[in-house]
Amino acid sequence: PPHWNILALPNEPDDIAFVGALLDDLETRLCVDASSIFAAGMSNGAGFSARLACAMPERLAAIAVVGAFIYPRACSATGAVAPTGTVAVIGFHGTADPCVPYEGGQSKCGAPLPVPVVEDAAKSWARHNGCNTEPARTTITEHVRATTYSECDAETAVVLYTIDGGGHTWPGSVDVARLGPTTQEIDATDLIWAFFATRHVRY
Repeated sequence: PPHWNILALPNEPDDIAFVGALLDDLETRLCVDASSIFAAGMSNGAGFSARLACAMPERLAAIAVVGAFIYPRACSATGAVAPTGTVAVIGFHGTADPCVPYEGGQSKCGAPLPVPVVEDAAKSWARHNGCNTEPARTTITEHVRATTYSECDAETAVVLYTIDGGGHTWPGSVDVARLGPTTQEIDATDLIWAFFATRHVRY
């Protein structure tokens, strides 16, 4: 089935290069604020957004990941990064996700890929961004809690919304029964836009 090549497999299209070329073209022909470019996606799209953040941190101000909060191996391979190499991250993940287990292991929808414990991935992003590794934990609603890493390099941040009992779904969107419950207690789209609206690439 169609998917983003998040593992950069040589026998598949180079989607990182594709996005880079797309941005080059758009920035040439349109009025684009290059300091305010973002990537967002769900599931495989979330994994690809994270991969983009590792591959082109100088071009992305922030990413949003839903249903696949991962820290790509490509990020850790680069080691410590300069402040300009950081990218703010906001993510949403259900504890009852049937496709990408919250407690890690192996993905169960599509290709069987190894996936980290979600909270460990958030902590890895916090380290990557030079954040205080002791997060603030906030109860948002009855079934939603936020883990926020702050004091990061380049005024970035890492925020994880955990949906207790949530499935492989987009909070605040339509129900998809086969993918588990969809919470209506928060709206991921609104929260993502509010997060993006205050983020800019620091040159």
